[in-house]
Amino acid sequence: MTPRIRPEEPRDTAAVAALVAAAFGRPGEAALVAALRGSGEVSQALVAETDTGTLCGHVMFSPLRLVFAEAELAAQALAPVSVSPDHQRRGVGAALVRAGLAAAAGPVLVLGAPEWYSRFGFSWEATRPLISPFPWAGRAFMAFDPEGVLTGREHGRVHYPEAFRLVA
Repeated sequence: MTPRIRPEEPRDTAAVAALVAAAFGRPGEAALVAALRGSGEVSQALVAETDTGTLCGHVMFSPLRLVFAEAELAAQALAPVSVSPDHQRRGVGAALVRAGLAAAAGPVLVLGAPEWYSRFGFSWEATRPLISPFPWAGRAFMAFDPEGVLTGREHGRVHYPEAFRLVA
């Protein structure tokens, strides 16, 4: 199945909430999506739909600030990526991540499974210049930085939108 990827629209809100809750089996990530949307802290949100128009996936990117001694840089947070349980392991999540990364500006940070996200170019090594707000995350805190914006920098503080405290 090749899903159709498109920008999230206001009419998708209820279906996205149900999809995200089902994908994670808990309400935290759905609350994060709602809080980010409500605060206007969304860079992009994409949905995947089947050929019948049913939503089967969702991904959200939010603006981040990376504060270094010499500069402040814009970045993005990829979170969450959600696929309905009956469409998982069919490439829906990968299609959403690829589409989102293609349109993202600046480095993109994620907290997730290294074995899954590394195939898109995320690495924990790319976050070495950053002070992780998730000291327990280890190699799950990763960055996608194809332009090398983070290279040569050090001690950057990552400022996530307040809504991320809902699932931290």
